[in-house]
Amino acid sequence: MIKKKKYLYFLIGLFSLIIMVVISPLRGDYFRIGFLNGSNICSLAGFSLYFCYTFYILYKYSGQLPKTHILLAIFIGGSFFQLPMRIISFYGTYLTFLDYLIHQLGILIGFLTYVSNKKYRFIIGTVGFICGIWLSVDGNNMWDNKWNFKTYTGKVENSEQYKLTFQNPQGDTLSLANYKGGYVLLDCWYTYCGSCYREFPGVETLSKKYKDNPSVKIYALHFRMENEGENTYTGAKILSESGFEIPSLSIDIEDPVMQKIEIPCFPTFLIFDREGKLIFKGNTELAQRLISKLVKE
Repeated sequence: MIKKKKYLYFLIGLFSLIIMVVISPLRGDYFRIGFLNGSNICSLAGFSLYFCYTFYILYKYSGQLPKTHILLAIFIGGSFFQLPMRIISFYGTYLTFLDYLIHQLGILIGFLTYVSNKKYRFIIGTVGFICGIWLSVDGNNMWDNKWNFKTYTGKVENSEQYKLTFQNPQGDTLSLANYKGGYVLLDCWYTYCGSCYREFPGVETLSKKYKDNPSVKIYALHFRMENEGENTYTGAKILSESGFEIPSLSIDIEDPVMQKIEIPCFPTFLIFDREGKLIFKGNTELAQRLISKLVKE
């Protein structure tokens, strides 16, 4: 009997480990479903699978094994590789820490749903899933933005008016002053940024959505490397050859004003208000949400 119980604990933990291994690749930048990026998908899948797995295992084996021991076995399996790595290098794994917590939340909510009174199961499960979905989507986007841009929302407070200039594909110099009276969204990218290319479909969709709206201008701002022979037309050419119809601008990657704004990573999205002040610096998802809100005001 004792050997059988140990074997069951081993299998429960093993399948929990398998779930973690299977869903981990979803976290990559290559997976997208609509507005959901890889981190969103991985968190949603992990939360849902662990919730269902925990509930099912408790339903099947709670008559043979203590419920808390089943919970512990599932937790150990799902944390077998992750927890040691996070203890050894918390800073190096910080970006995916929320994803890990969301998976553990799925286990906890599955456990609480099962052990609760039957008339409260639906409420606990529903509230738990709402929390899991919010954390997987909005929470992950805010967590990512905090890591890269030091702010959860991307909003920039008390910004100055930057005398930012850039060039169109023909080489003509333009400035933010040319767009006063409307909002300007700039998708900052450079030639060798793989993540930037994966964001272009979403940027193109956003650009087409507001194409006829005079209060919003959306551009892919290419950071050209002149020491590698790139010019003001390089970005537009790459976009065209890649099949995208996003209005293009160009700026020197060593532009002093951009260095003052500080672009911590690519892609970075910047939004300037009607007066030319920087009001947002952050990732795609939060930028799209803010620009939609601004247009409605």
